Amino acid sequence: MAGIDLEAAQRLVEQLERDLAQARAGRVDPALLQAEVEQLRALLARDDAAPAEVHAGLTGLRERMHALGDEVFTDAVKGGDYLARIGRLLGL
Repeated sequence: MAGIDLEAAQRLVEQLERDLAQARAGRVDPALLQAEVEQLRALLARDDAAPAEVHAGLTGLRERMHALGDEVFTDAVKGGDYLARIGRLLGL
């Protein structure tokens, strides 16, 4: 394996392990998002659904979706960085 900086590879693996542990912890729980959607659907199915309740439900859903979008974007950027760094280590 000539040409591979083993120390740089070790640092990369350590950083990747830390990032994966954080990703597993996750800031946005998909189950929570699904539960919010189901609650909103149930609220909208009621004849006595108050506009303020619907507004609050939609606002919460929007905030959760925004956080999920931020998380996905951050993960994509990190993934791209890792791919580039691995490529450099391999001389690609």
